Amino acid sequence: MIAEYSKVLIKSTNRVGTVVEFDDRKMDAIHLIELTDTEADDRMVWADAGDLEELPPDEFPAIDES
Repeated sequence: MIAEYSKVLIKSTNRVGTVVEFDDRKMDAIHLIELTDTEADDRMVWADAGDLEELPPDEFPAIDES
């Protein structure tokens, strides 16, 4: 289930981003996505729930402080 801060693929544009807000007051929810696939184009777009595919979260290695 797509929730706030989920990593998603917007299928129609093939862009990757993070869900930062969603509006589910209507039958088909729309999600505000912060695009994160490039450094140069950090912007936000609205996308329909049916146009999104949830991706696995990014995994970061633990910091070794030894």
